[in-house]
Amino acid sequence: MAKTVIKDCRVIFFALYSILVFLLFYRSLSSNGLILGNDPAVHLSKAYEIIGSGKVPLSEITWYPPLYRVILAGILAFTNAVSVENSILLMKILTVTFDWLLVMIVYLLGRRLLGEECGIIASSLMLLCFPFYEINFWGGYSSLLSMIYLFLLLLYLPSEGWDSYHKILVFLTTFSMVLTHQFTTFLAIIILALYLIIAFVAFKASLRRSLMLAIFGVSIAFALWYLPIILPYFDIVINHVFFSSRQYLYLVGRVAPDTFILHFGFILPLSIPGLFLAFPACKLRKETSFYALLLIGFIVPLLFTQSYYVGFMLPYDRFTYYLMPLATIFASVVFCFSVRLALLESDVIRISLGRLLKFALVILLIVLLATSRFLALTDKIAEAVGYYSYMDSSGYQAGKWLSSSYPEKSAIVTTEKPGIFFGLVSNKYPFMETNPIIERSVLAETVLNLLYELENPFTLFRGYEVPLPYELDQFNVLIHNVWKRVAFLYPEESMVFYVKNGENCSVKLSDLDRRIFWKNVNASNVLCIEYVGSDFALTEMVKMCEDRIPVNITWQLSRISQAQITKVKVLLSIHLDLHCHFNMTYVPGLFDWENPWNFSQYRVAGRNWTTVNFLPNDYVGFYDPVNGLFCAVKFTNLPLLGQVGALSTGHVDALRLTYVFDDIRSKLAFSYLVVAFSEESFMKVTFQNSEEIFDHPVNLTVTSRDWLSYVRREHIRFLVFNREEFRKELAVSGLLQIVYSNDHYIICKIRNNLLT
Repeated sequence: MAKTVIKDCRVIFFALYSILVFLLFYRSLSSNGLILGNDPAVHLSKAYEIIGSGKVPLSEITWYPPLYRVILAGILAFTNAVSVENSILLMKILTVTFDWLLVMIVYLLGRRLLGEECGIIASSLMLLCFPFYEINFWGGYSSLLSMIYLFLLLLYLPSEGWDSYHKILVFLTTFSMVLTHQFTTFLAIIILALYLIIAFVAFKASLRRSLMLAIFGVSIAFALWYLPIILPYFDIVINHVFFSSRQYLYLVGRVAPDTFILHFGFILPLSIPGLFLAFPACKLRKETSFYALLLIGFIVPLLFTQSYYVGFMLPYDRFTYYLMPLATIFASVVFCFSVRLALLESDVIRISLGRLLKFALVILLIVLLATSRFLALTDKIAEAVGYYSYMDSSGYQAGKWLSSSYPEKSAIVTTEKPGIFFGLVSNKYPFMETNPIIERSVLAETVLNLLYELENPFTLFRGYEVPLPYELDQFNVLIHNVWKRVAFLYPEESMVFYVKNGENCSVKLSDLDRRIFWKNVNASNVLCIEYVGSDFALTEMVKMCEDRIPVNITWQLSRISQAQITKVKVLLSIHLDLHCHFNMTYVPGLFDWENPWNFSQYRVAGRNWTTVNFLPNDYVGFYDPVNGLFCAVKFTNLPLLGQVGALSTGHVDALRLTYVFDDIRSKLAFSYLVVAFSEESFMKVTFQNSEEIFDHPVNLTVTSRDWLSYVRREHIRFLVFNREEFRKELAVSGLLQIVYSNDHYIICKIRNNLLT
């Protein structure tokens, strides 16, 4: 009778538990009224491509392997889901099914490790881990599917049985995993390689045969999908995967101890003693091979989260998703031993009544654990829902409006939110701005900001068609493979002084009319930024060379009425970005890589800034020792006066140059060279021998781009902005026309006269 009660309780529990998992994740995915994340739009668009062409496009290789999208395409085709809304519904149901399967696999792993109560607690702890929700929120559906295959492999690989069912299951699991996600494949190869070493030393022949079959499945799928692509570039692939992607260093904070505690709570700390408690129990049950595989599966992703210590450049935070299931399993071991200790297991307690009491105590423990994590977890989930809400109801309405008001085919560029989903809803081809830490979308970034750019591997010069409030142009360098601003021309201090009809006049560059255009000089694109006033025109010409690192800057005055103007003075104020730490200055005869603020004779009581005037000679340089950044100016034409500004914080913040033309009948032009780079991009030069950089021969690729060329080439007609990122200057520029706006998004149409 008691056994029947236990069986009925178990059935009821798992039925209710399954319903809870389905409702919990379906509700979470639909938190913004549609679906969270931008990756679901990518999956959906690729599935549409597969349905339309009847084959897997080769462009898939640059993203995920195709299995998830093939499955999604098959479901959409089978159900004849034509609309985006129905497709999203089916995708959410499929994803929630994956979530449920992963929870059940964790239950099976825990049950095999230490019994049913371990499986129940482990699967319940999964629901208390924030990474489980996060991977759903950003749309890592193929990662979820590949994790199902990976942990199925961990469940069935260390088995004494060797029947046909076992062989087929191991082979298909590994084969499918490789064709689902490349990151999981990489991790599985490391785990299997380590397990192979242990298996040949310690385990039976049947286990070795099972392992070899798994490796065979990995090898075949790898050869079919990856090998033809990476073999010709194997050395490049290895360097890129492990050492070149320095932008991943921005993710280090996501794998810091405090972040782990926030995301996992008590689970990760308890998993460590659980490792040691599980071993004697597994040894007693002759499950040491299974324990060894789980141990490797836990340690490998944990070590990779901290692999930046040894110089590996990997997406460290992604490993937390693979760490999560095994962390919950080993943490549940601690709770299982606590339950057994509380019940003082003996021969009496092993009767059915004791098992029923144990089951009830496990349920009570789960409730208490959930209660303890409830506030922290729900706060983090609420924060993540806002962060990963790309296409909400406001974006959906805007997309539908654009589709009905402008039904013709065209391309759009969107900010990161509303993202690619906006293109699916509006029936337009989308280009989406992306986080440069993940991947820089050059086209979207250039068009949305109306940019003109000159780029070489060390420096990015950027000018805005519609100037930013406090800068006219900027120099950027690579910091961990992401372009960051280091210097800019400050418009409020950059001025032209002149004498007109005996009267002193002055005008700020920000008050002059401004236009940007390209000029072809000796087969090179020169970026020209022209400032036009009523009495003169001042043109900045920017050129990058393919055989030298410095950027050549030339300023030229023109359209001057010689009868009225007798003297001209140009003041340029170049500011250094205060997010950097430029605190070392080189001025020949004045500062030898020192900080001006450290010299008391230049400080004035009561002021938190100082300026130091100097007579320019050859060049001046600035160095940021924190980020390894170098910026210097070498004068082709010496200015009359130079000035360096410094703050009490230690930051050197400005370089001001004054050029004077007493005789306006002469050539009114001056030039200087600018070098700006980070040590990570050019390690051959340090600040001590930095002067060599101006004449250092190199072989560079120089790229020029502008927003209008992209617009015309890609037939872009609309720009879609997240309202928070829309600059009001764009609305009055005369280049864009606002055709729709709501509380969250603004749609701008590019003026027709610019399209031809």
